Amino acid sequence: ASQLAEGTEVIQTLIVRSTLPPQPQLGELVPSLVLPDMEGKEVDLGKLQGQSTLLLFWNPECGFCEGMLADLQTQEKLRVKGAPELLVISRGSVELNRGQGLRSRMLLDTHFAAGSMMGAEGTPACVLVDTEGRVASQVMVGPRGVFEMLGFLPYVPTPQPVVDAMLKMADVGKGDRCLKLANVIELLHLCLVR
Repeated sequence: ASQLAEGTEVIQTLIVRSTLPPQPQLGELVPSLVLPDMEGKEVDLGKLQGQSTLLLFWNPECGFCEGMLADLQTQEKLRVKGAPELLVISRGSVELNRGQGLRSRMLLDTHFAAGSMMGAEGTPACVLVDTEGRVASQVMVGPRGVFEMLGFLPYVPTPQPVVDAMLKMADVGKGDRCLKLANVIELLHLCLVR
């Protein structure tokens, strides 16, 4: 037997989750689920097509999400060529999510409906959707799974001084794709002394 649900929000979440379509399997189309973005515009997950997209299930109040936030911000600046487009699907308010400082498009999902529908049991977790809107991966859990899906292989959490140095280098010579040797040496030094 399950516990008795109490409180308006908990009951609303139970209702929302009980009406979700079945979890799509690998190769199946992502079902329709409409969520608002940060500006209130509705986005249908069932219409994600044209580019591969990584759905990142997020919660700004999750300790694991908070622990990988700086690395995720760096990834957004230094995006790996060929990496999927990142679509963050987050719990929490607009204000709380804006405070995360993420650049990627973000949808709000108060009831964790998208995560539940896709088979995620918590945050952070992610699943890849291909260019045709089909599920292209199993659900990956935790920072390592997220960053590996984004092309950072293997993922090792980056200390803040290294993150700061990488962001500094990303802002230097925006039209120049080559890093100066001094910047590379500085980054290697920071990695070695961590």
